[in-house]
Amino acid sequence: MDQQEKEDTTSTTSITLPPEIWLEILSRCSYFDLKKAQRVCKSFNELIKTPRFDSLLFRAQPDLSTLTTKTRPLLHPVLKQLNLVTETLENIVSYGKTKEHVVADLNVCSEMATFPSSSKVSLKNFGQWGRSISNEDERGVTVGQLLDNIIELWSNDAGDEGFGIEEVERAYEEALYGVDRKDKEAVVEACREAERKLFEPRSCLEALRSNTDHSFFEGWYAPKVESNGRIVLSARPFGS
Repeated sequence: MDQQEKEDTTSTTSITLPPEIWLEILSRCSYFDLKKAQRVCKSFNELIKTPRFDSLLFRAQPDLSTLTTKTRPLLHPVLKQLNLVTETLENIVSYGKTKEHVVADLNVCSEMATFPSSSKVSLKNFGQWGRSISNEDERGVTVGQLLDNIIELWSNDAGDEGFGIEEVERAYEEALYGVDRKDKEAVVEACREAERKLFEPRSCLEALRSNTDHSFFEGWYAPKVESNGRIVLSARPFGS
């Protein structure tokens, strides 16, 4: 996603059409095309910085009048391209033509997570329980906030959430491998070792990966709006 790199607007290319025409043309562009256009020349960059493009570039702050239960918010397009099953921000990367970029280092993190935006967002199907994010200053929840919270959710202690049958069986099989089953003391010690491994602290992501091979991010359900203006963002079931 090279268009997310620091904007290069040093070109002095002139706009030969009237600005009004270019505004109309640019308003038909996608998010990623607009990011590219900003780097074409200073004139394009200045046009795209105007409020007319706030919605297309996910810069618009919340407007409660636009958030009803019938509203169908758009998710930021960058969020659709990321693998969000990870415990570290450095692992959340976007891929350009020649290299990958750590998203946390990009300007996109200051953009709104959705359009319309909201100061209240619920994250579901991340970590153990998910989380509600609320900005007391009423400013919109950003992409960066969303990523920070997702990382924290996966990094949290899984606690006593129980174990899958396959995980328990695997732990005992590994502990008892090569142990003489007639040696009761050795068997007891091996079982204790299995229990220690099962109950040692682990993150929600470690718990997910130990219980199932379905730990690949498969995208999002369509965002929804609750009656209080809170936007609900839910991950789809993970794949393998």
